[in-house]
Amino acid sequence: MYDVGSMAFGVWITRITLVVLVIQAVIEGKPRVAVVAVALGLAGWLVIGRINPALVTPYLAVVDVGLVLVVFGRDIRLN
Repeated sequence: MYDVGSMAFGVWITRITLVVLVIQAVIEGKPRVAVVAVALGLAGWLVIGRINPALVTPYLAVVDVGLVLVVFGRDIRLN
């Protein structure tokens, strides 16, 4: 997990995005969403990590996409 490369970069992106989105949910007044996100994140790290550690990053990426849709109410446009 502490490798250098694109996979390690993806791991850091998903972790940082999860934390930022949880903070944004609290700022926007959605504490229940933040609590559910933290619970899902911990479940991913603790439970899925024991079953198959390679599935933690994709799982957290799916949680991140769900958080973006719930917190912002839509997808984020980059253009």
